[in-house]
Amino acid sequence: IWRLGTIEKGAEKKISVKVVPETEGEVGGVATVSFSADAAQGNVTAPKLEFHILGPDQATLGSQVTYTFQVTNVGRGQAYNVKIRNVLPGALRHAAGDDLEMEDAIQLAAGKSYETSLTLAAAQLGKTVNRAVVTADGGISVQAESPLEIVTPGLSVVRDGPKRLMLNRRGTFTN
Repeated sequence: IWRLGTIEKGAEKKISVKVVPETEGEVGGVATVSFSADAAQGNVTAPKLEFHILGPDQATLGSQVTYTFQVTNVGRGQAYNVKIRNVLPGALRHAAGDDLEMEDAIQLAAGKSYETSLTLAAAQLGKTVNRAVVTADGGISVQAESPLEIVTPGLSVVRDGPKRLMLNRRGTFTN
């Protein structure tokens, strides 16, 4: 038995054996090589993003609507070049246009969150959905949405006073 120790990748160690025959006949031999390897172990880490849009359920026509975008890296690796893009539905408006994207990408470490807000104008009556997407290197793309109903500004009138009046008598009413 020869113990050769560690042999690096691509290297070799030679063993020479001299055989001196003692009798007449065939000479033969068998060589057996065995080894043990420590398995290399490593951790593969990857980012995983969660994305939420927080906004009101209802707004009046012409009012300002503020949305809060929350991105959290719930993965085990850092997320690179994280960007939020919001393509506005027809019912919402912004002075910069209807295809809005973060100016600067961010890096988001594992376990960290990022929050930003965007104020839009409610421009058209009816139900709509504001959808946005967050992207990052490695093909990461997560979409979120927030439904909104845009209603007309309203005025309600409440009248208080007696339910019955006698003929030719005055009643006091408050509007």
